This record gives sequence, structure tokens and C-alpha cells, in this order.
Amino acid sequence: MPISESLRMRNRLHMLFFKVLPDTYFNNFFYKLQSELGIKFLHNNQAYSSYNEHQYYVDNIDEFYSRNELRDILDASTILFNFLDEKSKYTHLLVTETNRIFREENIHFQMDDKGIIHPSPDEEYERNRTSTLKALESNSYESSLSHFQNADRHLLEEKYDTAIREIFLSAEAIAKKITNKDTLNEALCRKNLCEAAVNALSSNEHSKTMIESMMNGYALQIKGYHQFRHAQETANNATQEIAVLAISNFTTFIRFLIEIDQKLNPESN
Repeated sequence: MPISESLRMRNRLHMLFFKVLPDTYFNNFFYKLQSELGIKFLHNNQAYSSYNEHQYYVDNIDEFYSRNELRDILDASTILFNFLDEKSKYTHLLVTETNRIFREENIHFQMDDKGIIHPSPDEEYERNRTSTLKALESNSYESSLSHFQNADRHLLEEKYDTAIREIFLSAEAIAKKITNKDTLNEALCRKNLCEAAVNALSSNEHSKTMIESMMNGYALQIKGYHQFRHAQETANNATQEIAVLAISNFTTFIRFLIEIDQKLNPESN
């Protein structure tokens, strides 16, 4: 499950700092970092006679990455990007390596091409993802959870076709549990899943009509998802925007299916 913080992530961003920032820029950058973050680097009580400017910066940045708040660590990467903005080879390296660290350490942040770090892909997506992950914690949804996490991972790896396939398979795993049918398709959504949703959640004609309308909407979407059901990692038919929209929509669908299942089968959850 993607997380927001880890010691390995801090250590790797720490080492990346030295990789992308030449020694000759240390003095100016530290001034920039202090002014932007409102922090102050100390002299570590060294006697002036033994003061080594380069070691002073190294000691302080070590302390910074190990002790400062997460927001300072993330903000420092953006400040570093802006500082290096005129030297494109450094900014490109910073973005590429920062996102590689986040991805490999399973951290749910991403640096965009302007150097800004944000939940990936965005805050609304993150809230939707987090609430659905919590709903999938039950042992009854192990298969769905595995596909859901795969979708999230493939999205961060920019394997968009595979990400769409995995979010579809995550929904299909719960649909199978509800209906005892093998395949999630338009007909299953309009009939079996719709009937199950009405039985589980409808209390009057108004809510029944609403549920039927929602299920018809998801049924129409399923036609598009089926194009990616057998996607390979080398496929490249979907853009990031399409993948984020597809995963976000079906994340909501998965949470709705969980509610249906838990109402119909409370003893199995």
C-alpha cells in the first residue's frame, strides 16, 4: 500500500540533493532554503578556526533530512528545482530521480514538470483511493485489493493500459462475489448487479430509480474498460488523463459494490 513517509525515502532524497547540486551552489542554495522555509542552519558549535564551509553544509543537510518535518523535506525538493531552473539538465535529473525514489519506495507523491510535489495524481484521487483501500481491508476482498494496488502501482509507473485493466479486475472480483458470475460485463451490471443493489440499498421508488440510473451509467463505462481487459505492459493506448479518470471512476464503483456486498452478506465480512 503506498505510504506518505519513510526513512529510506528521506535518505534517498538526501543523497539526490548532493547528486544534482554542485558544491559551488551550496552557499546560495542554503540561503534560499532558510529564507523560503523559515528555518536556520546552525554552526554546530564548531570553533571558527576549525570551520570548514563545505563540511558545515554537509553536516547541516544531514541534520535537515533526518530531523525536519515531512513538509520541509518535500518543499526543499521544490525549492531545489526552482533554484536549478536555469540549468535544465539538473532540473530534469531532479524530477526523474525524485519520482523514481517515490515510486520505488512506494511513496504516494509525485513531482510535476514544474517541480511541485503533490499527492499522485491529485488530492481528490488520493482521498478516493484511501477510502476505498480502507473498505478493501477485509479478508473477503483480497483478490480485489491486490488488483486495486496493482492499478495504483502501474499508474505511477506510467503503464496506463495495464492500470485500467487492473482496476477493472478489482471491480470484477467483487462483482463475482456478489453474483457468482465469472465475468463483469454490461449485461451483468444492468441486470444482476442492479438487482442486487436495489435489494441491498433501495428503500423506495426514488432510491430504486437512482440506483438503476447509476448502474446503467457504469454499464456504459464497462464497454470501454473491456478494451483494456487483455492489455499488455507494452501497450500504449491510454493517456495519463484517461487512466486517471478511469481509475477514479471505477474506484467509486468498487466502493459502491463493497457496500452492496456488505449489506447482502454481512456474515462474510
